[in-house]
Amino acid sequence: MKVIDQKKLSTFRLEIDQIDVDIVHLIGRRAEVVRKLMTLKDDDEAVRSPGRVEQVVSNAQATARRVGAPEDVVTQTYRVMIRALTDLQLREYREKKDD
Repeated sequence: MKVIDQKKLSTFRLEIDQIDVDIVHLIGRRAEVVRKLMTLKDDDEAVRSPGRVEQVVSNAQATARRVGAPEDVVTQTYRVMIRALTDLQLREYREKKDD
């Protein structure tokens, strides 16, 4: 691998590492709120909330357009994140139900 400027590369990588820390913190905060919401839902369909999923993805796409972020990356990221958090909710919901 040929790198033109190793110092700049290292600086950018450090910046990305810090952004990743921020993103993980935000995902953690989002998961906390999702868990709180879960207490208000009483079945799998309420947990899945397909209409809400589309609303959240649409809001994220609009924000991406407004701030100049790559819309396709934002869309894919949100869909994966929502799917993973929905799976988390379903697991925890079913565990609680089985108790």
